[in-house]
Amino acid sequence: AAAADARPRIALERLLGPGAVFAVLVGLSAYAFAMGGGKAPKRDASLVKDCWRNPATRKLEPPAPWDDGYVAAKRRGDVRDAARWELG
Repeated sequence: AAAADARPRIALERLLGPGAVFAVLVGLSAYAFAMGGGKAPKRDASLVKDCWRNPATRKLEPPAPWDDGYVAAKRRGDVRDAARWELG
């Protein structure tokens, strides 16, 4: 009788065991990837005018008329149009 009682417990453990949980996670990941089109979203290629390279951060930044560094860069002509994804 003890062996008969143990069988359903083993089947339930197999159903909810680590292998089954891993298989479900892999299946859900594949489904989410397929439903998302399988591709990364497109970059925003719209241009931002008068971007400047901030010497403190060394990154390309959008216009900042309140920043003295931006005003100086604009006076020197060190500004350019840049795609939105390029901005730091």
